Amino acid sequence: MKGIITAAGLGTRSGLDGHLRKELLPIYLNVRGAVVLRPILAAVYSRMVDNGVSDIAIVLNPADEITHAYVRSNLPDATILHQESQRGFGDAVLRAKEFIGDSDFILNAGDGIILNENAYSSGIKLYRKTGSPVLFLMKVADPRRYGVAEVQMQDGMMLVERVEEKPSMPKSDLALCATYILKSDILRKIDDTAGANVELTPAIQAVISAGRSVFAVQVQKDEWISVGHAVDYSASLVRTLNVAKESG
Repeated sequence: MKGIITAAGLGTRSGLDGHLRKELLPIYLNVRGAVVLRPILAAVYSRMVDNGVSDIAIVLNPADEITHAYVRSNLPDATILHQESQRGFGDAVLRAKEFIGDSDFILNAGDGIILNENAYSSGIKLYRKTGSPVLFLMKVADPRRYGVAEVQMQDGMMLVERVEEKPSMPKSDLALCATYILKSDILRKIDDTAGANVELTPAIQAVISAGRSVFAVQVQKDEWISVGHAVDYSASLVRTLNVAKESG
């Protein structure tokens, strides 16, 4: 299994005004018993490595010299790929098509992370048990802002019946966490003719509609943090500090 981290967004909602990418905003981690600050991009990368994923690509904006320099200096084993135009999450994934090849892959947006390491690992274990794609879900107050999943229980596992991107009338309060374990055939389902914003969620639905089983792991809302919104960043720092202290 390979790893893909998308980090090519402009971060306009993060209050950075183009001077720094949101994926380089620091969060607290516990590293060998010490509480330290690391860019969230590095935290996502380390989480993959800690779970046995060593062949990892990071999708960057080609003009983003600061993140390029950080990756080359601090994550030298990562493969750097480019998304030349800001055409959405699905398009960023397509930039890794040749890198992925026929491999299954774990995908993570570079501005968010599941803090619960056991939940993250359980998703990988579920993938290895079933050989099927796995989504990470969380209950949210306003699912209209997210990709939303409808699920049912099957043999003690959460089976995904349907996903929809930002529905105006959600049928579920389970939102996608921007962490996914996927098979390479999903790349053929991503519609890159969809205009200015190419989404991943419709491709996941196409996989489900084609008859493939897709499973899910639920995490608690406070176990997922994102640095994508400026007003929420201080809360994310406090939450990661508390988790880092608890894991020491």
